[in-house]
Amino acid sequence: MRRNKDSLKFILGLKLKDLRAKKGLSLKELASMSGLSSSYLNEIEKGKKYPKVEKLLSLARGLKVSLDDLTSVRISKKLKPILEFIESDLYNRLPLDAFGLTDQDLFELMSGAPEKFSSFIMALQGLARFHDFSMDKFHKIALRSYKELNGNYFPEIETIARVTRSQYFNETPLSIEGLKKVLEEKFHYNIDTTTLGEDSTLTKLRSLYKEGPPHHLLLGGNLKDSHILFILAKELGSCVMGLPKTVLGGKNLYDQTFNEILSDYKSSYFSGSLLINENELAADMRGFFGNSDFNGQDLLKIKAKYAAGTEVFMQRLTQILPTHFGLDQLFFLKFNNPFLSSNPNKITLSQEIHLGGVHNPHGVEQNEHYCRRWITVALLNELAKGDNRERTHIVEAQKSIMIENGSTYFCISVAMPSKRKDDMNSCVTIGMRCNEQFQNSAKFWNSSEVRTKEVSQTCERCPITDCDDRACAPSIYLESQSDKQIKEKITSLLNLL
Repeated sequence: MRRNKDSLKFILGLKLKDLRAKKGLSLKELASMSGLSSSYLNEIEKGKKYPKVEKLLSLARGLKVSLDDLTSVRISKKLKPILEFIESDLYNRLPLDAFGLTDQDLFELMSGAPEKFSSFIMALQGLARFHDFSMDKFHKIALRSYKELNGNYFPEIETIARVTRSQYFNETPLSIEGLKKVLEEKFHYNIDTTTLGEDSTLTKLRSLYKEGPPHHLLLGGNLKDSHILFILAKELGSCVMGLPKTVLGGKNLYDQTFNEILSDYKSSYFSGSLLINENELAADMRGFFGNSDFNGQDLLKIKAKYAAGTEVFMQRLTQILPTHFGLDQLFFLKFNNPFLSSNPNKITLSQEIHLGGVHNPHGVEQNEHYCRRWITVALLNELAKGDNRERTHIVEAQKSIMIENGSTYFCISVAMPSKRKDDMNSCVTIGMRCNEQFQNSAKFWNSSEVRTKEVSQTCERCPITDCDDRACAPSIYLESQSDKQIKEKITSLLNLL
């Protein structure tokens, strides 16, 4: 258990409440029978107090049970799921502190209606088994929630990155040699750019770290300069912020706690902030938004100015646009397409951030097909048709009207080939709600050069019956319509009776 003493308090509280209910006793009645105050008994039931032996004996006598029955970890069948939950690996690894919660907060929630909470836990466990829900997936969702709760913007890290840049660097953009020099001279690193790339088994690794001194950082083979810059800046962030170092980069083979994952994210955030200064990027985006027509190449020129990778640059925009432009109704999506695989039409959503609400599309069942009208899907299909050796970035925009609710998003997508996987293309998309704030910020919001399309979540859920782009029949939508008709018939029939 995470905290054995607190867990024992909680178990005692559950048992006391259960025993009292079975005997039909109120707190006041049990207080009279045990010689303990009602308020003290209430504290025990909430898991806040664990009485000394003499008070436990008084309580056992009042309930007419043995001391062992009262204090053992044996618990009734209906409450057993709660006990199993607080003894589970899942509970021990819940990142409560990241969301300002404590074990006591959770205990109080569970003790309020333990039988209902027990049923709730059983339902969650069933869902987890049905969907093959691992701790790794849970941590990813928890991290995304953490970012969304904070608006994906962390001013304290921005400040540290700004101070670090002024302290150690006087170049723009930052260079690989400049970052290596700081890590080697100031933080006692030994940076190896050859060893990791010599072993074919380790080609998937971007980096490997070993604690020193000296600290050893091995960089993978065939890395783009933008990847190396990001890794070195991330390592510097771990140093200046005193965060735990990640052993592996680019592939998670070790069982990590949420705090380790959160630390890794913070160092990644620092890296993006160090490489792309927020005020400079905000100024560049004001110029970009000032154009009356959308030009994707202008956006790529801004990206090239910072020597940052496409994904890092687009992620950085999700941090800057809400803060500097008030565009807080947006989403970020990354889709992957293994276009040379046995299933070239397979498109999977690997990353998502939703600010200001959950927008479409978002993660759905793996066997569903994302709407082919989305610009992301269209660009991936276009990219897959080209010569694999000559593929490059494709940038386009689209105004997407969500057919489910009528809301419109201005979507900017960048599709690009993977430099480390010959069979993989990726596409990152930022979708900004076409509200008054966006229209005031971006002059090109209503440009005739930008196509407008009605879109849905997936083909299975789409009500557009005459769609030429769909990958399969709208099975889920048709089933919902059938259910709707049945309900209408039932209502009509009952009204006639």
